[in-house]
Amino acid sequence: MNGKKSNEQFIMFIDATDKKSFFQSSINYAKDTIDIKDPVQLAGYESDFNEKVLFDKNSFKTFESVIDAKLSYSENQKLNWIILDKMKKEENVTMQLAKTNAYGRVWYAWFSKDIPIDFGPYKFNGLPGFIVSLYDEKKDFVFTLQKFKKKNKTFKLPNSKNYKNISKATFNKTRFKIQTADNGVVIFNNGKERESWIKKLEERYSSLPL
Repeated sequence: MNGKKSNEQFIMFIDATDKKSFFQSSINYAKDTIDIKDPVQLAGYESDFNEKVLFDKNSFKTFESVIDAKLSYSENQKLNWIILDKMKKEENVTMQLAKTNAYGRVWYAWFSKDIPIDFGPYKFNGLPGFIVSLYDEKKDFVFTLQKFKKKNKTFKLPNSKNYKNISKATFNKTRFKIQTADNGVVIFNNGKERESWIKKLEERYSSLPL
């Protein structure tokens, strides 16, 4: 699955029988599965999306490592989809368009009953078919299915005991505070560059929370 703006790739594991899914960046999946101890090599594995999202027992749990802090939060948001009349067909897959308001944005999803599982990227599900493509109305975020494979394979999940579970609001505030701390973790060429970076974080974690 491919996501924009950064053109980053994602991996989504689905257990349709137990109604469970796990979504994360393919870069972080590689870091978790390949034993890399050299800091120089690790520097080449940087993702713009460090959250790992587990859907289980009708709720989402988000995990993230922020510097040295391991944080998580749970949420039970149920999306109210409006299924539209618009249809299309690509590569022998018939899709229908749906719309919802979530996380401060209007989202559109092309879903297909040809893939009869009600899952989709990130925290989007609940349609009568798999979400093949998802985007917000400004197209700041675009997720597109690249490949779909059936495999009899278990997937490794984060160990909840290693993460501090807090509310989503506290999670966003804590993450913002850690990332913007003046500790030299992120280096800027000048103060204006730092202000621009902080503004983008504020938009993501406050006015446009995902």
